[in-house]
Amino acid sequence: MDTPTHVYCYPVSRESAYVPLLFRGIEAQYCPIYRQEGFFTEAIAELAAGRRVIVHVHWEEFVLRACRTDQEAAHAAEGFERSLGEVRDRGGIIFWTVHNEVPHLIGFGEQFLRLRAYLARIADVILVHNATTTEILAAQVNLDRAKARLLPHPSYVGEFEDETALVAGLDTCPDRIIQGFGWVRVQKGFGEMIGMLPPSFVDSRSARIRISGEGVEAPAVIATNPGREDVVWDLRHVPNREVPALLRSACCLVLPYTRVLTSGIALVAMSVGVPLVAVDIPQFRDLLPPENHPLLFPRGDAHAFRRCIDHALSLSTAQRRRLVEANLKLARLLRPHRIAQQLAALFNAARRDGVPG
Repeated sequence: MDTPTHVYCYPVSRESAYVPLLFRGIEAQYCPIYRQEGFFTEAIAELAAGRRVIVHVHWEEFVLRACRTDQEAAHAAEGFERSLGEVRDRGGIIFWTVHNEVPHLIGFGEQFLRLRAYLARIADVILVHNATTTEILAAQVNLDRAKARLLPHPSYVGEFEDETALVAGLDTCPDRIIQGFGWVRVQKGFGEMIGMLPPSFVDSRSARIRISGEGVEAPAVIATNPGREDVVWDLRHVPNREVPALLRSACCLVLPYTRVLTSGIALVAMSVGVPLVAVDIPQFRDLLPPENHPLLFPRGDAHAFRRCIDHALSLSTAQRRRLVEANLKLARLLRPHRIAQQLAALFNAARRDGVPG
């Protein structure tokens, strides 16, 4: 059996929830190597020894994670470019997945765009999760669109529970909980979400808001709406085994993001069976089936948002079942092993031709 090709995923933690999904069932061909620091020293050594190597860059803003000054950020960007340039000079294949429009936590916007422009030039293949990402990227950098390839974000079907538990869970009778879920960050919009649902609205519906997740910015998010006794702050890491029951116990999951290219949390919700309330943007219209579109609202429109919440709260058992089954049908098409096979085909084409497949 041939030795699998090493794919250096950088800068990516071994704890990444996303990247391992890309390799489901293709590990015998392509073995992911997770590296957060050190640039591409190991990849360069393998190339020097005559082995084929792929470098796959994700979340390029984290190249700047340890920087405290503009000078340090410029130095880090230079080191990254120099190291990745050597990968290219030695014949390595470079993939880049575009995850975010702007950095979530890290500043240094000038150096971030510098890294992004460099990656647009040097990458053999640029992976995007949807067509909107290509347009946003083209507005930021000089983009050769021939390099861009669509690789949808994989769903989480089969990651949290088996099929028997999943199907049985679709009949869960939800509480009147308006759910927020994920990393509790200011950028995620939880404060705005709570602000658009005043206590008078929540109390009159005999509902409550629950925010589940963790994050160092949680105190700042809580401070945006002080004294809200109708909000349950479930601030913790939610183990995978608890995710399905937690989300299905809510009438809906709200994605209050105002700037997003794709949403892993949306795919989690689709994969476990919960209605989604989200901003009406092309990314969500393309991802979600028509059955879920009545729960999309114009950005910043508090009245429309509250109408969506009322809609979710008023769903009958049959209506909710139809909606979540439609979401799940699409999530099944995005199972990790299906997306991994698509990625393997792109890797194969790049190895064979040296150009995008």
